[in-house]
Amino acid sequence: MEKTRATIVVPTIREESIKKFIELWHPIIANCRLIVVEDNPTKTFDIKFGEHYAWDDIETEFGDNSWIIPRRISAIRNYGFFKALDSPTDAIITLDDDCYPVDDTFVSTHLKNLYTESYVGRWISSDKEGRHMRGFPYRNRYSKANIVLSMGSWQLNPDLDAIHRLASVTDFDPYIGVVSRDKYFPLCSMNFAFKPEYTSILYQPLGGENSKGEKYPYNRIDDIWSGIIFKRLCDKFDLYCYLGTPQVIHERASDPFINLEKESHGIITNEKFWSYIDELYLTKDNLNDCYYEIGEYFIRKPLIEGEDYWQKLGKAMQIWNTLVKEKTSHELL
Repeated sequence: MEKTRATIVVPTIREESIKKFIELWHPIIANCRLIVVEDNPTKTFDIKFGEHYAWDDIETEFGDNSWIIPRRISAIRNYGFFKALDSPTDAIITLDDDCYPVDDTFVSTHLKNLYTESYVGRWISSDKEGRHMRGFPYRNRYSKANIVLSMGSWQLNPDLDAIHRLASVTDFDPYIGVVSRDKYFPLCSMNFAFKPEYTSILYQPLGGENSKGEKYPYNRIDDIWSGIIFKRLCDKFDLYCYLGTPQVIHERASDPFINLEKESHGIITNEKFWSYIDELYLTKDNLNDCYYEIGEYFIRKPLIEGEDYWQKLGKAMQIWNTLVKEKTSHELL
């Protein structure tokens, strides 16, 4: 089976937005595989390019485990990640349906970030101007950085939370480069790529609603929390993320007042979430087992006592990890 350069995953509920998306992106991604996941019980419109899935496809493929794919939230893109593994690909790239191309280098830049040899500094100068003081080595100042995730940035509308949007904050100067160890960053699903062999540890947590319309207590925080878990594992196993490029134009179709209501509970819990993950004692010697172990922590030691959400999340993470491993032959060392 021929390998595609990249597989593009886009969740949507807006027919007008996804059709504009396809029209503007098609010249750039014509040689890529496009997976559109519509967040509705069945498909409500047709598209002229790409594969198109909805809830009924999730139910058919996942059966009793279909509950791990949340609904009425962008994390439904999880199903697109899973479908991307049906055929070989160099990268899985995910975008939102209100993000549009800046130029035709988008895919190649993500691939360059993921597959070009990169390095991280092992020394810093004690001089503010960066001059090399006595004892600063002349060789071996850097070590190779295995980049496994590339997150781009945005023109027009950066990925701000609802509070900052309502306060009319618009300034954004993206950090460009490799993220060092022991540093976290807010992963945004509007524009990032990853090597497909890491799909088993890049599940976006439960949020929005389940298939019965019952609401989870958290919304619009799924990509952030998946990124925190992912970065924790990257640090443990000497893997790295690259930030800043390529850029997309983000027109933003969502309403900040609605987003504020959705984000409110997650803002409070997020202050605790990253510390919880950062302080976990991980005992396993490979990525998949450590990811499963984090799920076990959520089951046995919930972040917030009295919320059954955490046991559900832990179990969902473990099921996801198992299903992806069964689907692929990747071995994560």
